[in-house]
Amino acid sequence: MSSRFATVIAPSGRQPTLTPGTVTPAILAKFEHACRNYINIKDVAVAKQVANIIGGLQDVHMLEWLTPEEESARVVKLTLKEFMKELCARFLETNWESKSRAELLKCRMREDDTFVKYHTRVVGLHSVLIGTDSQFDVGRLIHTLEAGVVNDLQNRIDNSKECKAAALVETMPEWIAAVKALDLDRLRHIVAIQGQLEIQRKAKMKRKAESETGGKFKKLNSRDARPTTAPLSNGASSSNTARCPAMTDDEKSVLRAHQGCFKCRRLYVDHVSRNCPTGFPAATNYVVITEAYCLAAKKGAAPAAASAAPIAVVMPPIEDIEDEDDSATEDNLSVSTRPLSSPRRHRTKHLYWGCLAEGPALTFVIKVQVLLDNGAHLALIDERLVKKLGLRRLLREPKPVSLAISDDSLPATTKLTEYVKLSLISPDQAWTSNSVRFIVARGLCAPIILGLPWLARNKIVVDHALRTVIDKRCNFNLLHPPEPVGPPKPKLKLREKLRATRSDLKAMMTELHKVCDAQRIDMEKNSLFEDVREVDPIAAIRDRIETLAHWEDLQKR
Repeated sequence: MSSRFATVIAPSGRQPTLTPGTVTPAILAKFEHACRNYINIKDVAVAKQVANIIGGLQDVHMLEWLTPEEESARVVKLTLKEFMKELCARFLETNWESKSRAELLKCRMREDDTFVKYHTRVVGLHSVLIGTDSQFDVGRLIHTLEAGVVNDLQNRIDNSKECKAAALVETMPEWIAAVKALDLDRLRHIVAIQGQLEIQRKAKMKRKAESETGGKFKKLNSRDARPTTAPLSNGASSSNTARCPAMTDDEKSVLRAHQGCFKCRRLYVDHVSRNCPTGFPAATNYVVITEAYCLAAKKGAAPAAASAAPIAVVMPPIEDIEDEDDSATEDNLSVSTRPLSSPRRHRTKHLYWGCLAEGPALTFVIKVQVLLDNGAHLALIDERLVKKLGLRRLLREPKPVSLAISDDSLPATTKLTEYVKLSLISPDQAWTSNSVRFIVARGLCAPIILGLPWLARNKIVVDHALRTVIDKRCNFNLLHPPEPVGPPKPKLKLREKLRATRSDLKAMMTELHKVCDAQRIDMEKNSLFEDVREVDPIAAIRDRIETLAHWEDLQKR
């Protein structure tokens, strides 16, 4: 089966062949080059060159052109250059030269390219123009190559004396060699930079891994009491860095049914793969996740459905918090090693932020003192502030919560049934938060409690030691905003500048006169001036008369 494009077959010492198919300028240029090699090897006379190569044309359209005897007799009398020119005119597009020239001028060196590859592409595009009116001379070809290189190499060429000298005398080999040396130096510099970046990346990953695994004790958390063990056998090592095999569709279905994470393969967790804090499990002795495995892990470990979720001032009952196991070893309990007599700080001030809030019931914004609490999984707002702002919505499903400190006189669990959408503004009005849903609650310790939903939605980073609350998107510190910058002073006009400096100029001239007068008096007192003869008017008149007489004498000559 023949190809859509024609090909050139040029065995050594034999007549080149042009197979049937569509021809392009590059294919005909290659065919002409093969014909010239064949003619040079066989030492064919000029009058017989076309007759010796015309038999290699196999395309049906070309054979139709050469079949008539009159046309064939005319063609064999042409030179090879004339024959190729007529062949291109008959079987190529009318404007093939301009298109090839435009493609050559648009050729550019890519950032990941070497100059050798770029030069090869340019030479290949220019080869189809050799022998035509569009052929580039050496100087223009150098300028074309120079215009298409990357910016870094362009700057090196501009500062290279060798490249400038070679381009000035239009010696292509010397210019190419000089640019190759510059490009090699550029590539070495890129490799060195990439090596440094790789070293920094590995060091950063190492520090991150050390910070994540550097804790000496394990925290006691109700989440750890759930059956979140990854599907590893008893002999698996948690420090193995090899990844487990990809999950099958059955494993994904089982994990989805048992509230599992597709990344860490743990069951009954409250996160997904995109925010998984654990990572992939080790590949050593990995156990395939099945329905039986999930049911066995679920027995006796499912969380109580009636337990309420903790929020800023409310939390679940104490009996819902269990240790991960019953062992009381040193590895599982965080025991203080400080002496009892040493002073300890039992509390730290809360993080309060004075901000501005607005609502439909207000004409102007009001200032509100809000509490920042990154331990609350809800954003809360007091009911009195909601009424003042005039905002109210209904929750789709009631949210049960319980008090942080139990009291027999109060109900154990409360359901929150309303929320509002609110956006807060910094006091200087330089920063505005994203709109977040605040659940309405009664008797809060602050008008608004900014919990994790608000902190996460606004990309807030809290530093408890420095007591800073920063939006990492714009580096704005909510608790310590920058000082307001006033408008720039208007630029003075020239007339105003002269008016402002006029008094200074007058004072300077007065001081200069005083200094000069004092200097003159001192020099006269000490006789420092030289004696100068008085002006002789008669001598001056005589000198002028002699000058005029001499000038008149010159004009007469």
